Amino acid sequence: MSKKSKKCNPFAWGDNDYGQLGYPSFRKTFVNVCSIDEAVQVNGGIFHSLALQRDGRVFAWGGNNNGQLGDNSTTDRNVPTEVIRINDVKFIATGLEHSLASKSDGTVFAWGENINGQLGDGTTMNSSIPVQVIGLTDIIEVAGGALHSLGLNSNGEMFGWGSNTSGQLGTGGPPLLFTSPQQSMISDVIAIAAGDFHSLALKSDGTVFAWGGNFSGQLGDGTTIDRNLPVQVNTINNIIAIAAGASHSLALQSNGTLWAWGNNNVGQLGDGTRVGQRDSPVKVVDIKDISLMQNGSISAGRIHSMALLDDGSVKTWGGNNLGQLGDGTGINSNRPVEVTGLKCAKFVGAGYDHNLAIRRNGRVWSWGNNSEGQLGNGEFGGFSSISVKVKGVGEIKDIACGQSHNLALKPDNKIRAWGDNSNGQLGDGCFGGVRDVPVLVKELYLVKSIAAGERFSMALKEDGKVLSWGDNEFGQLGNGTLISTSFPKEVIGLPNIIKIAAGGGFSLALDRNGKIWSWGLNEFGQLGDGTTVDKIVPIMIENLDKIVDIECGDNFALAIRSDGTLFAWGRNDSGELGIGFFGGSITTPTQVVNISNVIAASGGGEHSLAITCDGKLFAFGDNSSGQLGNGTTLNSSVPIRVFLNEEAVAIAAGGFHSLALVKNCSNLFAWGDNSSGQLGDGSLQDTSVPTMVIEIRNVIQICAGEMHSLAISCKSDR
Repeated sequence: MSKKSKKCNPFAWGDNDYGQLGYPSFRKTFVNVCSIDEAVQVNGGIFHSLALQRDGRVFAWGGNNNGQLGDNSTTDRNVPTEVIRINDVKFIATGLEHSLASKSDGTVFAWGENINGQLGDGTTMNSSIPVQVIGLTDIIEVAGGALHSLGLNSNGEMFGWGSNTSGQLGTGGPPLLFTSPQQSMISDVIAIAAGDFHSLALKSDGTVFAWGGNFSGQLGDGTTIDRNLPVQVNTINNIIAIAAGASHSLALQSNGTLWAWGNNNVGQLGDGTRVGQRDSPVKVVDIKDISLMQNGSISAGRIHSMALLDDGSVKTWGGNNLGQLGDGTGINSNRPVEVTGLKCAKFVGAGYDHNLAIRRNGRVWSWGNNSEGQLGNGEFGGFSSISVKVKGVGEIKDIACGQSHNLALKPDNKIRAWGDNSNGQLGDGCFGGVRDVPVLVKELYLVKSIAAGERFSMALKEDGKVLSWGDNEFGQLGNGTLISTSFPKEVIGLPNIIKIAAGGGFSLALDRNGKIWSWGLNEFGQLGDGTTVDKIVPIMIENLDKIVDIECGDNFALAIRSDGTLFAWGRNDSGELGIGFFGGSITTPTQVVNISNVIAASGGGEHSLAITCDGKLFAFGDNSSGQLGNGTTLNSSVPIRVFLNEEAVAIAAGGFHSLALVKNCSNLFAWGDNSSGQLGDGSLQDTSVPTMVIEIRNVIQICAGEMHSLAISCKSDR
């Protein structure tokens, strides 16, 4: 028998836009779509995906708020579900939040959002089941834009319906919406594509025409003038395939040259630059041997592009903020990069910020944004309303939550960090991007404790020195400059420190003599020195001593004295200082009223929590989301009891939500804002009374970010 040992692991729940839950909110490498193994075509909208199987059935997954999955519901799906009441389909397409299918008999069906008539059924009513587009026969191809739809018949005639505000229907008519198909003023067409507000057509002679919105030059006619009639794209011919992104366009030449035009702010044209826009086609560089198929060889998303090569590999370029390039990074690229590990592909289709590819065995793979389950791999990545284990960090002994980033202190006394890194707050030597798997904070050892501010981080070393990194706009790093840094640097001028705290844009430190030091933003007097002048180096707060604990809210501070009295200073708009009135800035420490024998406190966005020695929990300040936990949404400028029957031993105040760990450490409670699932109760409903966080026990430590939560759970493993 092996000896039992306790392992403490971090769990997280809530908002995950910046990877702060420690598992992917998006996928930077491809994953298998569940249960689809005979696909012949794929396509994606903003938050949903479609796959056409060989047998003519259509499957859909992802966001479903407008019924775009066609399963007679508005329930999001993270695995494929069959579109009902339609079969024998030959071609599929997606709009922003609607879907299209043409059948072998030439009829067209549509489902999803219909506010602009994009379903073409003569109404503007959404439909969660397929409805027939009226008046169309002999249709061989369909395409979906943001708010419009296109159809192509076997005679080379085009039809459009839905929004025509930018002339994207190509009828030459007024900028109206049309709830039934209107014939476009172009003929002899063999392929079509739709961007957000523009449309493309490939003619049988190899020329390309475009119409609609042209604010980024996406029509390729050398201007940025909107067109309500088709105009020829400049300089290119012998084209065999076309694709349209949100506001850029692609065209593949018969010799394998790929051309692009339109918006290029993140390199989505692939010409090696990030010139804002191109109003005429430019060559995509560093790519050859593109598969010369009319359909499925090239595709374009919102701000990225994709091409399938002859060898079955896939190249991508442009925006990569949500992992849509699939190269294992979150870095934009203005040149094609290879999707890591993806081979044997035969068809590619881009969603808005995610991608789909069919391998030669018929299996579908996906990567990129998964906020609403659009990758179809059984996960929802945008948020989690139940606790999930943070990946790649293992056993830890301390955690800290910033606005959208987190820190974890390991038993080796080194720090791992994950989430938003826009200001270098992860300390890995880089600025920008997100990390959904924890990374090591560089050049920092022998750490005793950690703290995370809004966009910066701090560490207290065993020798009493304090280091900081990240955003330094207000001098909150305390290194005598206003320069942000992605490496830890020592805070200057501090004595031997025993405790640190980090707020919105300011910092606190407690020394061995019970004195508080402060630096950074002081707009609301949060530095406690009687002024509202920012400080780039620490100053000592006068007339406050015998302090045993310090905490920071967003723009205010809390301190507990050895006799159990609680002091507060800084912003007081919502009564977060607990001093009996609302409004004003308090620039020197002031005693919180109606509470004594305080042993723990926590500051949130504009509310505060405090525990007294008998385990009673009090709250004060903003209560707009019920974060005071007293069954109301009324603000309070004095401490009021939280409706928690059990004795509290630990608390954490987030942006607009609160957490409390009770005495037996088996139950964790949360209340307040739950818009991103930060209460961990399996719902997205706010609550003004404590509710139990589900699926997590044996918690020993908690912290709360702006819209997410973390907890360390210890369990016995054999």
